[in-house]
Amino acid sequence: YVPGLTFDIYGYRLGYGKGYYDKFMNKFTGCTIGLTYTELITSSLPKGRFDRHCDIILTEKGIKQLKQEK
Repeated sequence: YVPGLTFDIYGYRLGYGKGYYDKFMNKFTGCTIGLTYTELITSSLPKGRFDRHCDIILTEKGIKQLKQEK
């Protein structure tokens, strides 16, 4: 799973500022799962060119359906 302070509806995350997981996700070919509470999902987050989204977000209420990026 991929930790984060918060996630948006597209699966992007706000992490802890070091870029470790984004670098890992660039090389990882499997499914990435963000784990968070429903209340911590927001409509959008700022993203950089190296940021990668999670494939799935899992909350206490189940799997969150992610939106397709515009």
